[in-house]
Amino acid sequence: MKGHVATGDVILYYTEWQMANRMREEYFIYQVMNALVQPELWMVQRAIRRRFASGLRNFFTLYQRVVDTWQLFDNSDVTGPRLVASGRTGRQAEVANEDDWKNIVERQQ
Repeated sequence: MKGHVATGDVILYYTEWQMANRMREEYFIYQVMNALVQPELWMVQRAIRRRFASGLRNFFTLYQRVVDTWQLFDNSDVTGPRLVASGRTGRQAEVANEDDWKNIVERQQ
């Protein structure tokens, strides 16, 4: 469950995405809006899964090939984003975190 004092975006950490992907339809994410005034409960599971998956797919099939440089970060750590890989057009990726990169690439094949 994710909550907001008023309203805002839902942030889904990579580890949460992994668990959601593993559990599929048994995993639910709820968002509480206006938590202090008049709470509203929204189920956001399907939208997040679809947006995260389509964002990664677009990165690998579209954006990575047309930009001069790119960086892919894992923002699931509370200490801040961690660089997973970076690259330049026409060159092989420079991988900073082998395990995360391998996991992400395997999902796209």
